[in-house]
Amino acid sequence: PVRATLAAFLNRAHFPIPDLLLASVGACCDDMSCLMQRLADLETPLLWWEVPYRGGDEPTPEAVRFVTGQLERVRRAIGDLVGHAVTDEMLGEGIRKANRVRSLLARIRDLSYGTIPAPFPALETQICEMLAIHFCSDLDECIRVLADVLATVERRAASGEGVLSADACRAVWVNPVADLRAMNLFEEMGGAIAGTEYLFRHALIPIP
Repeated sequence: PVRATLAAFLNRAHFPIPDLLLASVGACCDDMSCLMQRLADLETPLLWWEVPYRGGDEPTPEAVRFVTGQLERVRRAIGDLVGHAVTDEMLGEGIRKANRVRSLLARIRDLSYGTIPAPFPALETQICEMLAIHFCSDLDECIRVLADVLATVERRAASGEGVLSADACRAVWVNPVADLRAMNLFEEMGGAIAGTEYLFRHALIPIP
């Protein structure tokens, strides 16, 4: 998906070109870092900010100060772009909504992966997980969509209604696929998702 984004930027046919790009360097995705270096040659304004490597269970005070400084640069750049300051209250509201997304997703994951027969398909559940990364740029709509999905999953789980056979081979899926049709193929071959590691773990943990 990251590599496809580069082509979409070049042909300008798939999404509106943003007014500002926020690009991380350091302890981040190599593919994304390479993409951003290519996009730096285009006309779109770009702000680099650094993500330091985190070793151990807790970050050091020095690391916290460094990351705080980097994110303050991001905050100022966004404020300059929209014409008003990004306040702590605005950030707090965003965190509350993000945590609401994460709590809905946690319940969807628990029921979808832990219930036999599976009450929700693999591809659709993966899309729910992907929403937690970026909310499709609409937190409120994302919350409404996930709340509706959760209501469906809860109803099916409570009634024993599944979308797959109860004797499907349960597996934990590691790493997202480049072609999402693989998720449907996996189920057509008799599989059911019992857990995932889509490399989205940072988007599953509640924000303090």
